[in-house]
Amino acid sequence: MSVILAIIVLAALMALVVKLFGFFALQEKDQAYGMLDTIKNTLDGMGLGANATEILIYSPKNLYFTTIANGKPAEDVIITEKCINLNCICICDETCKKKVYCLLIEKPLQQNNQSIKTKIPSAINVNKNLAEYSITNITQGVLG
Repeated sequence: MSVILAIIVLAALMALVVKLFGFFALQEKDQAYGMLDTIKNTLDGMGLGANATEILIYSPKNLYFTTIANGKPAEDVIITEKCINLNCICICDETCKKKVYCLLIEKPLQQNNQSIKTKIPSAINVNKNLAEYSITNITQGVLG
């Protein structure tokens, strides 16, 4: 009888662990897309030629913010099908192989005509011109 009870308790604990893992994975996805929406809305609201706008990228921590400009990813980043030949902003793992959350944007976001990758948390300073969003500075490790 005690063996059966132990098996039932063990099964219940395993089910709880699976649910918690799913909850945290969903939470990370929601954080990533929420952050990408904030970045996209900031870019869309910028005026042409205005002073640089600082964008804080603060969640989800320990992932990377990367850009794909005209279908070209940053070095060591594998491009997602969604962004082939397009402009995207993404939050992903180090190489964008396992965890990948991306949004399409109107113009390329790049620094010195190249896509970027920076560990979260970071801050980027961005200018908007007719052809692109130009990153003028990247600061890693903001917010501690």
